[in-house]
Amino acid sequence: MVKRPKYKAAAVQFEWDPESKDNNLEKAKVLLKEAGKEGVKLAVLQEYFATAYGRKKDAEPIPGPTTDCLSSIAKRYKMYIAGGTMVERDKDNFYSTLSFIDPTGEIVAKYRKVHILDRPGIRDESQFKRGKEIPVCKTKEIGNIGLLAGVDLDTPLAPWVAARKGCEVLVVPHCCSSKYVDAHRYLLRATAWGNLIYIIAPNPVGYWKGTPEGDFYYLGGSTIISPMGEILANAGEFSDGIAIATIDISKLWECRETMRTWKGQIVPEAYEPYLKVMI
Repeated sequence: MVKRPKYKAAAVQFEWDPESKDNNLEKAKVLLKEAGKEGVKLAVLQEYFATAYGRKKDAEPIPGPTTDCLSSIAKRYKMYIAGGTMVERDKDNFYSTLSFIDPTGEIVAKYRKVHILDRPGIRDESQFKRGKEIPVCKTKEIGNIGLLAGVDLDTPLAPWVAARKGCEVLVVPHCCSSKYVDAHRYLLRATAWGNLIYIIAPNPVGYWKGTPEGDFYYLGGSTIISPMGEILANAGEFSDGIAIATIDISKLWECRETMRTWKGQIVPEAYEPYLKVMI
């Protein structure tokens, strides 16, 4: 019988300070240390955890000061940290990037966001270059971790590709405002169920003022969801908090055997013409 990992995971949320990167990073540090003391082995921070909504003026290289801070916490508490997203500067290019850090403090993967927010007056493409790959990090301690962020989840193919690359636990930090929150919460559960994966989805608390669509309020409600679409933990709304739940990879595989979703159910010839149209 294959022995598979079982461990505590956490989705970390807090209220942004849109004017202070230092204040945001301090909050992240406090909550990550709290998670570490609870025995968490995988902690995931909200999207743009250090800077509120991403801005080029806050950009830095990776590795850099912010990831160095996360690395020291990962090393101290012997846990993996998915560092939300931040604005990465690479020479003259800017990316919305998630860093995945292991318990030795090493950055084992960087995910540069593939799908870019594109709404009237709000075009991330004007700020960021797109990434080109959806990574899945294979570990003995916590299973196979897929990395996505934000509007990646609005594209059904992104989590589908992660699952087909071996993902067992999908990390999806995001910034979902109260305007879209109901649809997004159902989408998270449907994505977990449709791909038979765990999902860890932190979401911030706070305001984003003065956008072309008006002022946005972020409610929090960070969740951890089972492969059956069940909400295992929720950090609550309107305040800083941590959702902690047990990830059991053996149960995930029991679920996959029971549902038999992948066994003979993928029919490439039915999808291929439409993939070409989408592109």
